[in-house]
Amino acid sequence: MPRKSAKSEALSVPETEPVAAPPVKKAKAPAKPRAKKAEPAPAIVTAAAVEPTGAQVAEEAYLLWLSEGQPVGRDLEHWLLAEQIVRSRLSLLSAAVHSA
Repeated sequence: MPRKSAKSEALSVPETEPVAAPPVKKAKAPAKPRAKKAEPAPAIVTAAAVEPTGAQVAEEAYLLWLSEGQPVGRDLEHWLLAEQIVRSRLSLLSAAVHSA
């Protein structure tokens, strides 16, 4: 039997074990059509939904501070009272506009 040269060994394909094919992925089922969600009803502006701006509250708190003689250390109390006053005014205005 003739002897193989180094060159012929390099060109020959080594025998290997058969490689298993990768698993086949299952096809996904077609997506079901989704029911459209009902659009939410337009929000009705109520008196409680009105929020004052910081500038409105600050102005009212300042006026409270002035009316009480510019006391020191009651800034939080004036701010909270001013928020209530401004909300009340905005609620009344909102109610008047919606009833007209």
